[in-house]
Formats: sequence, structure tokens, C-alpha cells
Amino acid sequence: MADAQGSPYWQAYALNNLCNASKTLRNYEAAIDFGLRALTAAEKAGARRVAALVHVNLGSVYSILGDDEIALDHEQQAARELEAIGDRLNFMIALGELGSMYYRMDDFPKATAKYQESYQIARQLGRNEDAQRNAGNLTLTLIRTRQWDVAAEWNRLAEGLSPLVERADMLPYLNINRARIADGRGQPNDAIRICEDLLRTETRNVSLRWTAYALMGTIDAGANRFQQANPKFENALRIIDGNRAELADSHFRMTLLSRLISFYQDYVSALIRQQDQTGAIRVAESSRARVLTEVLKRNQQPGQFPDAASLQRAARSTHSTLLSFWLAPSRSYAWLITASAVRTFELPPAAEIEKLVTAWRDVVEHPLTDPILTHDPAGPNLWNALMGELGPAIPKGPVIVIPDGALHRLNLETLVVPEPKPHYWIEDVELSVAPSITIAASKSEPPAGDKSLLLIGNPTYQGAEWPPLKNAGKEVGDLADRFAGAAPKVFTGPEAVPAIYKSSEPGRFAMIHFAAHADANSRNPLESAVILSGPNAQNRLYARDVIDIPIKADLVTISACRSAGVRSYAGEGLIGFAWAFLSAGARHVVAGLWDVSDTATEPLMNRFYAGIAAGRNPAGALRDAKLALRRDEPRFAKPYFWGPFQAYVASAAR
Repeated sequence: MADAQGSPYWQAYALNNLCNASKTLRNYEAAIDFGLRALTAAEKAGARRVAALVHVNLGSVYSILGDDEIALDHEQQAARELEAIGDRLNFMIALGELGSMYYRMDDFPKATAKYQESYQIARQLGRNEDAQRNAGNLTLTLIRTRQWDVAAEWNRLAEGLSPLVERADMLPYLNINRARIADGRGQPNDAIRICEDLLRTETRNVSLRWTAYALMGTIDAGANRFQQANPKFENALRIIDGNRAELADSHFRMTLLSRLISFYQDYVSALIRQQDQTGAIRVAESSRARVLTEVLKRNQQPGQFPDAASLQRAARSTHSTLLSFWLAPSRSYAWLITASAVRTFELPPAAEIEKLVTAWRDVVEHPLTDPILTHDPAGPNLWNALMGELGPAIPKGPVIVIPDGALHRLNLETLVVPEPKPHYWIEDVELSVAPSITIAASKSEPPAGDKSLLLIGNPTYQGAEWPPLKNAGKEVGDLADRFAGAAPKVFTGPEAVPAIYKSSEPGRFAMIHFAAHADANSRNPLESAVILSGPNAQNRLYARDVIDIPIKADLVTISACRSAGVRSYAGEGLIGFAWAFLSAGARHVVAGLWDVSDTATEPLMNRFYAGIAAGRNPAGALRDAKLALRRDEPRFAKPYFWGPFQAYVASAAR
């Protein structure tokens, strides 16, 4: 009716209600669509209060899905506007949502302050249900900071409000709080009893059920009762997998898994304590690249890789050593899998590795620094922590790395090996990166055509934001000449517009190459873009668009800065153009981790494709090109020039 009457105010009002209803029904993607449309209508109508309420709803939805940065932005806008217009009721709601944002970001002092402020306003307004919810959430915050006695007081306060509220929705969550507090106070039997009672009564709430199973599993594992712990962990795992399948949008499934990764870490830790290394790998693998695996329709069964023999077969099928990392708060691990053995190595906690990786990246991403010549300590520190015991055990030759956490942002080729004399690890191994063992060991369809090539690059840039790439024209020209016999399809200058990618039918080509600027989006990685020709508002080929166009390319190369991505999600990995093209069907993707030098990239790509033309696999050809560049052009010997590009693989089985 509002549409028919052309009333943007009532359009916004109705769309916001649809957003809220969809959120309640857990139709999160529909909720976001309704919410964004409501914002547009509210802004058109100048409806400040309605716009603020939309921000509240959108913030809540994004929070549920684990996209905390976007959620926080919406809730902050809502709180500012509602306070300004004096809407205390909805200001109270926005404060509670902000508390949830800060809680998810581990900023517990801010979360505590927002929950308390929201609770006080709710009590003043006689909103007992809201007061109970805020008290319960505040209890969770105090549990996280191990303030057991204060947490118990707030939880009792929340329980005491139950006679004043119509619905008892909060009671099961308050019971989970009681279980956590009992465990924290050293009363594990009471905690398990509370969880068992909850599982008997709560048959449909999947969040409560997997939480209860996970808590009981952790308690039993802590007491070395592994026969009781493992089935409970498995029950939680089945519930989590079923819940993730309800979300159709890949971005939301990634953020949801990021919030659940601590469960996988607890289960892996319990299995390692049982000396069940293959079980630990199986559970870790079940958290890896689940969205990408589903998109590619690769076979990943719950019991995949049940024993060492199956893992060794995966190594044999890829003719490589598999190196899988697992970073966790207490201790981390690396699993070295060869055709003849599976070995486990203990590593420092994730935070320590994160700090060392950041320090090393600060060094290698500087064009004036040669870390070996300057004897920078960041290199030896990282090698000793990460590879000191592991490195000498890795055979020379092809190695497929499955990274985790901070390691997604690190090219291991740049590590400095101390013996027999300091050298970069690229001299010892041929590295490629895979999202999971399952994906690395799977087989993909044959390439679309023998050496057929789609070339898009050297765009015409308008304005000062994207300066011309002086060597992109030569890069594209050399590549077109090298494969002239295969009649490459080449689009440069004003022809290199985003629409040309789809219209050129990229599924026909065995190789696809971009030579252009790229813009990595850390907030929403699938909004990352290759910058091509055209007006500023129309010159972007987005990662989200690439996913929807199936390809069969053996190789896609994005010769651009930070094209691999800048944000990683727990379990799914680094999300950007590498992930997008793998999702679309590419077997190998070469992309950059950091800013690349236009001057060095052109000769590197020339050597790389010489290897491809000679029949080398992409990882081997890329390594050969890097070593040749370092040998032939000493000015490019520093890792800044050759280190950003990595070979990502979605099918290494032969």
C-alpha cells in the first residue's frame, strides 16, 4: 500500500517491520535486504527515528551472523540518533545491542558499561523483560572475565525478574549461565547436571543444545573422561553443521563459523591430549573451508580422513608434503603429512605467532629492506618459533600449506632458514597454499581449453585515485605474444571494463590474467574489486560477481596489489579474489598478499608464463620465476618484490 501511495515514510516503516520479523524467524538474509531497503526509504523521507530503528535491527542481524564491524557501525549510528531525539526506550535497546557488539569484540569493560546503562533505563521504564535480558548478558560478560561471584549475583537478579515478565524465553540461557558459573567455581558435577536438565527440556533451540554439549564435553575432557567427552563434542559438531546449512549466503556462513571456532579448538585440544592425532586432524579439517567445499561440490564427509593411511593417501595423490597449521589460544599445532608418515609438532599460542608474523611482515613488506643482509631479528625469531623443530623435518620439494589464523597473511617462502647459512625458504621448497586437505586432495574438471587465454589489463584510468600502471601494457603484450598461437582474447585500454569479463564467456578459457589495480575491502571481502576502465562508479569487477560466473580455468592470475585478500575468517581462511576465483572453479590462482611493484611484476610474470608455456605447474613456474628474478636482477632480490605473490590451489590430485 505504501508503494502504491508513493509514501517513503510508510515504506520505511513497513520494511523495518519486515526486517525485524525476518530476524525473529532467523531469515537473516531477507532481514538484511529489508533493512537496507528501509534505510533508503527512511533517508528519503527524512524519518530519523525510523532510520535509527532500522540501524538497531541491522546491527542485531549482522551481530548474529558474526560480522561485528558492520554491526557496531549500525548500532553506534542508532544510539547517537536515538539519544539526540530523546527516544529513551529505543536508546535503551540500542545500548543493549552495543553491549553485545563490544562483548563479541572482547572489549568487556565497554560491554559491561553499556549493559549496565541499558539495564538501568529498562528498570526506570518498567521494561522488565529488557532488564532481564541485559542482566543475563552482563552475567555472560562477567563469566568471560572470570568474576564468578559478581556473575552469580547478576544472574540471580535476572532470574528474580522472571515473575515480572510474560515469557520465560531467557530462563534457559540463565541456566547455561549457571552451568558456566558452577564450572568456573570448581563445581563441574553441578554444571553437568544443569546442562543435562536443559537438554531434556530444550529440544529445538539448536544454539543452547550445542552450547550445552560443548560445555559438558569440555568439562569431561578437563577431567580426562574422554570416553564421555568425545560423544558430547560429536553431538555439538553435528548440531553446528546442521545450523550452518540453514544460511544460503556464503559470506554469512563464514562469519557464523568464525564465532564457533573456539568449540573446534576445544575439541582438537581434547583429542591431542588423548594422543589421537588423526582424530584431531579430522576435526580441524571439518572446520576448514566449509563454504568453499560446498560451493565446489567437493566430497567432504564427516568421517573423512579417519586414520593416518587416508591422510598419507592424500599426500600421495598430490605428490606433495602437506603442512597443516592449527592456531589456538593455549597452544598451536602443525601436522606434517607425507606419503609415509603423519607427524604432530607443538607450536606457541596463536597470539604469540600473530605478534611474530606482524613483526616479520613489517620487515619484508618494505622495499628498501633485505632482512638477511641487515640481520633483522624478526626473521630468526619467527623461524625459531614456527619452524625451529618443524622446518628440518620437511622434505625438499613440493609442499602444500594449509594455513590458519595469522599465517594466512604470511608467505612462508620469505622465512629465513638459518642453516647451513641464512637463506630464504623458497630455495628449499616449492610452496602452494590450499584452503584444506580435502580441497587440495580433490580432483577438478579438466581445463576448458589447451593454453587458451583471456587477458584483461592495462586499463584507462580516469582521475588521480588510480594512477596508470606504466608496465601493465608490456606485461599484457608479452603475455599475448607468448601465447599467440592459441589466439588469446585481449582487452586493454577503454575495452578493459568490468562487463567485458562476463561477456567474454570466461568459462571457455584455460588461463585468465588481470593486470590492473585492485582494491581490497577488509570490512566485506567479497566487495573487493579489480579496478578496470570506466567512470569511478562503474569501473569495479567485484569478487562477489566473479563467484557467480562458472569457469574451468587451470590458472587465474590477478597481477595486482593485495588481490589475495586482507581479511581472514576462522576456518574459511583469507577471503578475496583468490577465494572468489577458486569458488568459481579455477584450479590454481596466483594473487598478491601485499602491495606489488609494477616494475618488478612485469619481468616476474614474463618468467612465470615462460614456465607455464613450457609445461610447468603454476606453483613450480612461480617459484622458478622468483628465483630467476632474484638471480638475474639483484635490485629485485628483496622479498618485497617477489614475496607477495602466492599460488593457491583448489585441486592438486593427479
